[in-house]
Amino acid sequence: MAFVADWNTPQRVGRELLTRVESMIAQRPAGERPKLYVSGESLGAFGGQAAFSSPQDMLTRVDGAVWIGGPSFTPLWQQVTASRHRASPEVAPVIDSGRQIRFMSQPDDLRRDVYGRVYGGWEFPRVVYLQHPSDPIVWWNPSVVFSEPKWIAEQAGHDVNPRLRWVPVVTFWQLVGDMVVSTDTLSGHGHVYEDEMVPAWNQVLNTHSDRIAQITAAIRNSLP
Repeated sequence: MAFVADWNTPQRVGRELLTRVESMIAQRPAGERPKLYVSGESLGAFGGQAAFSSPQDMLTRVDGAVWIGGPSFTPLWQQVTASRHRASPEVAPVIDSGRQIRFMSQPDDLRRDVYGRVYGGWEFPRVVYLQHPSDPIVWWNPSVVFSEPKWIAEQAGHDVNPRLRWVPVVTFWQLVGDMVVSTDTLSGHGHVYEDEMVPAWNQVLNTHSDRIAQITAAIRNSLP
């Protein structure tokens, strides 16, 4: 209900949380201040990104970020996506050749862009946007009622039915129906983000771990 009816509270909380954490860090001696990483999933990604006025503001204020399955009506997401290379689709944007911000649906997306080209150096701070083409939480938007979204017109994505077509009103309600069962899919599809999390944080934190597969498997096996 909050996802549909209350957009103000998550944004307010996101701004207040980051402001308070920054204030606590600033009170510490310069040589003892920890790095600041931010993250949020779904509605949390929407609220967390509200703390930043622009992509550059985010890159200036934090040491890294992982945003997971955030809705496309998130203002910061819209700013970032609008800055993509012209030929890259909305479901897999390429931002400044991957210099600091990269979008990910599968782990290899952090290494290669949508064209299959290997990214160059990844500067810090690093930001990862995790989003599945088949995640209705990401792509639901009131505007879909009467206008075709770019993600359908351009390229719906690797795990979406290639015959998908936009139909006024109908597509909107299809997304609403999919939202209800969006966590009933296998990992890597819909609104289920599991196996992508460790690779994303490995890159953002620059831990250089060579045990990604083992760590991911251990986490998966521990889930109920």
